[in-house]
Amino acid sequence: MEIKRFGLLAACFLVAACGGGGNGAQDRALAFLALAEDPEYQFLTPVSQMPTTGSAQYEGFGIVIAETSRSDDLVAIGTATVDVTFSNGRVTGVVDEFLDPNNRPIGGSVTVDSSSGISGNRFPAVGGGTLTSNGNDTVVKVSGMGEFLGPTAGGIGVFMDGTAETNGYTGVAEVGIIAEN
Repeated sequence: MEIKRFGLLAACFLVAACGGGGNGAQDRALAFLALAEDPEYQFLTPVSQMPTTGSAQYEGFGIVIAETSRSDDLVAIGTATVDVTFSNGRVTGVVDEFLDPNNRPIGGSVTVDSSSGISGNRFPAVGGGTLTSNGNDTVVKVSGMGEFLGPTAGGIGVFMDGTAETNGYTGVAEVGIIAEN
């Protein structure tokens, strides 16, 4: 899973370098990087320290990269909310309020779900949604893995890849979420 992080972090750098003005997409990209590089979240939560009861809400940021054709590629950063019910292993979340690298709003959302439960400190994740930019709808369908981070599951990282479709062109998509409670 570490390999997948590189592409998403590279896109985050791209977003951080663009947008000027130090607001919007740039601030979100810098916050994404800060969470991803936080020393507390560099390691998986030890299985023995994973909560087994109760629930938690994680808030942070998500990046979507969709490459479907030269003119319709999409890079967006949004806000993420992930809800976890530890007693039944359910993880659900959404990334929305997207901005492109030039701070222009992008409509839509991408969801994440793990109805198959938490196993130790990880969970399988599936996601999807539709994002609208420049009059084009991009449909994203992804799957991957989520992980609880830090000594007591204070952070969560979800990395998924799959397909994207825009205007009849099908390509690849990556979605990364980093959040903390």
